[in-house]
Formats: sequence, structure tokens, C-alpha cells
Amino acid sequence: MSKILVVYTLLLLLPGLAVQVRRLHDTNRSGWWLLICLVPFVGAIALIVVFCLDGTPGRNRFGDSVKYSYY
Repeated sequence: MSKILVVYTLLLLLPGLAVQVRRLHDTNRSGWWLLICLVPFVGAIALIVVFCLDGTPGRNRFGDSVKYSYY
């Protein structure tokens, strides 16, 4: 049972990191901001706050905002 849990965790790790980096890019921040989680307690709270912020309207250094683009 534990081997299945390890495989499941590893399969979800990479997509989870990709979603977090994409969200940071939406707020015009680098993916390196994920390292703020290494600060106990405060780092995780700060990252949750950043994830909840609205993205940058229009274009930023990581590309166009999907939320504000009109097709």
C-alpha cells in the first residue's frame, strides 16, 4: 500500500508545482517564490495570500494574462 502512495504522490507533485508556478506568473512573480514555503508557518501563509491575489491585468514579463485576454 505504501508503494502505491509514493507513486501517487510523485505523479501529482510535478503538475502541482506547475500550477503553482503558473499562478505566481499570473501575479508577475517568479517561480522561485515557492521557496518562501521553507520559512516555517509564515512562508506558507504568505504564499497562500499571494495565490489569492488577482493577476496582473494585461501583459506582464511572463506573457499575456488569460483572464483579461479577449478572443
